[in-house]
Amino acid sequence: MWFGRQYWLKQSLRAWFGKFHTVMKTVWFKQSHGDHTLFIKLSASGRVTTLIVHVDDIVVTRND
Repeated sequence: MWFGRQYWLKQSLRAWFGKFHTVMKTVWFKQSHGDHTLFIKLSASGRVTTLIVHVDDIVVTRND
């Protein structure tokens, strides 16, 4: 039973990240090719917003 639960947890994280990825695309973030947990958004005014996901943490930075 323990192994089944562990598998379920891995699948739930994958499902969560899939939904997160879809939402990031709708707000114009692009996913990095080098690191699939890094999302980048470039604005018309030259601002760069980066967002990186690690397990249960999300770090957001901007260049202004």
